[in-house]
Amino acid sequence: MRLRMETACKMLEAPHPSVTHVALAAGFTDASYFARIFRRHMRRTPIEYAQVAAKRSPQDKLVQQLKSA
Repeated sequence: MRLRMETACKMLEAPHPSVTHVALAAGFTDASYFARIFRRHMRRTPIEYAQVAAKRSPQDKLVQQLKSA
């Protein structure tokens, strides 16, 4: 499940992500189920996560990538 969430988070950081597309790419067959599971794990909805990610500066994103490597 952790790998699915990591995949989803990376995809949601792209400009204008489709939650349905992210759900399918992360291995979920139902976008509403994905949204519930995402919220349970990340404590925010996929849309909220994408909005916060869009507001971060490119430098913050680079630091985050380096930490996860």
